Amino acid sequence: MIIFNFDVLALPGKEFGARVPYPEGMRLWSDLFETHMGRLAVVIDEAPQSHILEHWLKINGVKAAVYEELGTTDPQMKAEKVYKLSMAVGTKDWYIDTDPRTVAITMKLGMPSLLVANPYIVRPEWVDPQHNRPWDELVEEIDRQATMRAARDWGEG
Repeated sequence: MIIFNFDVLALPGKEFGARVPYPEGMRLWSDLFETHMGRLAVVIDEAPQSHILEHWLKINGVKAAVYEELGTTDPQMKAEKVYKLSMAVGTKDWYIDTDPRTVAITMKLGMPSLLVANPYIVRPEWVDPQHNRPWDELVEEIDRQATMRAARDWGEG
């Protein structure tokens, strides 16, 4: 059974029920659904009440053979739960996710995995926080560069 993480199917959103389907993820689901005769599962990191999830899946045409709430965003715990789910259904088929750390761990556990690089999802570790340099450091750097230019012009550098 191929296991999809919900983040592959839906774009990020503030409210779970209002998340918009991700077209490429939905196309991947559709293609694999046809070729694997519906043997696909969905795991959700942290889901709302089950009726909201079921409504989202039904409205968007995602008919999963199994869906499971993982209850965590920790990559190690997610990977272990996905592995156990795959063993419970009988095979170690593909796991598909947008989280590179979870995919790395599932691969280490011996489960074939696919990382989906969704351009709408920006992982926090990919964004460097902006740090403002103190004014004194800026003045010091400008003075240092001016001194270096002057030394070069005088033939000292």
